Amino acid sequence: MDSTLPPIARRPIAVFVIAALLFAFLELAAQVRAQLKYGYSMLAMMEQDSMYVVDGATGLKLLRPSGVFVRNQQFIHSNSLGLRGTEIAAVRSPHSLRIAVLGASTVMGATARDNEHTLPALLEARLRARLPGLDVEVINAGISGYGLSDEQAMLEKRVAPLQPDLVVLYPGFNDFAPYCQPTSRHRPPALMGLPLLALPEWWMTDDLVLKNTEPLRKAPPALSAARDADSMDLSAYRAGVRSLIEAAHSRGEPLVVATVARSFRREQPLPLQETLAAEIRSLLPCFSLDGMHRLFERHNDILKAEARAAHVPVLELDRIIPGGDRYFSNTTHFADDGEAAAAAALADFLSDQHLLDPGASP
Repeated sequence: MDSTLPPIARRPIAVFVIAALLFAFLELAAQVRAQLKYGYSMLAMMEQDSMYVVDGATGLKLLRPSGVFVRNQQFIHSNSLGLRGTEIAAVRSPHSLRIAVLGASTVMGATARDNEHTLPALLEARLRARLPGLDVEVINAGISGYGLSDEQAMLEKRVAPLQPDLVVLYPGFNDFAPYCQPTSRHRPPALMGLPLLALPEWWMTDDLVLKNTEPLRKAPPALSAARDADSMDLSAYRAGVRSLIEAAHSRGEPLVVATVARSFRREQPLPLQETLAAEIRSLLPCFSLDGMHRLFERHNDILKAEARAAHVPVLELDRIIPGGDRYFSNTTHFADDGEAAAAAALADFLSDQHLLDPGASP
């Protein structure tokens, strides 16, 4: 440090150097942890391409095929089809059962620490134990950010050619996204955000900080929840559900529909509901807490009504999975216990509905 500088000028430089060294130490610790936990070096992560690509043949947003990714303390491996999981055999064995679970980030395993702790993988493990005479394969056909139209495209362009014996739809809540958007094309100045500066994808310290400070960053909902969930026009959602069911039936794909679960439940104490719903209410600030309950309930009612009208079995997963932090890592994504509970409920339901024989239809 330049000794010719006056003490008042040297002080900020010393603070900056100490902070930089501390930050470098934290990053080194995070990288060592990743190496010990995943066997995956920083150099390999620096060489990684982006996690998602748009497939030129199908137009689908997919995971980069045959990739290995470390993100947010997660280890994600994709197969050659751009789906999370192991390779899917092109030729099926004579005694096999193939199931595809279709959905968005919850199906993909948005917060699952590795492939083995996702809902499809846990379902596969349970069914293999239950059906020792069958070669059971459960395909993870979930991609973060998907809505119903994306899920239908995934069904038609990626899942159907794999000839599954059964497709399970768990649609998630991404179709809620437009409900609080301003009706005008231009966002009001008050909603304009600052440019987002992104660190390199291999940098881990920010992931650790974000993951471990999530409760501190949950924005409070807007003081004015202006929209009435009961008056919202959900005809587009109904049409999307109906179109996906018809697409499955037209291709001879047996289908099961599961309703969408959430961490906040009406039977919980009100302060706990407020805490658990804070994240989604920060994304959809135009609804009150009761409005968020009604929004989920109305969408699940549509799922059940459209499925039953088409004679599709419905698993009411929203009634089965308990709420709270034990089962959910955030508002809608499962924690480990939630992934396991969902897999167990789905395995029992498929068994009770006699859908576990290859070629069986609902």
